[in-house]
Amino acid sequence: MGYMTVGNTGSEFHIDYMAIGNQFNIAARLEQIAKSDEILVSQRTYSKSRDVATIEEAGAVHLKGMHSSVTIFRVLFKKF
Repeated sequence: MGYMTVGNTGSEFHIDYMAIGNQFNIAARLEQIAKSDEILVSQRTYSKSRDVATIEEAGAVHLKGMHSSVTIFRVLFKKF
């Protein structure tokens, strides 16, 4: 797992609820590159969900803002 900061930020005149952090950025980038019928996850999510879903490795990609490539996985379907 990675660290994220979640909560309200701003002033009394304008408040936003935000999530920031490396893991949040990876999730947002994977959402951007996924096709409309596709779910992509990182290694960390794969390791936590491989027992409840059928998942295949989809290769390594370089995501904007990341120093090194990220191995991604495609969720095929939920196991029953």
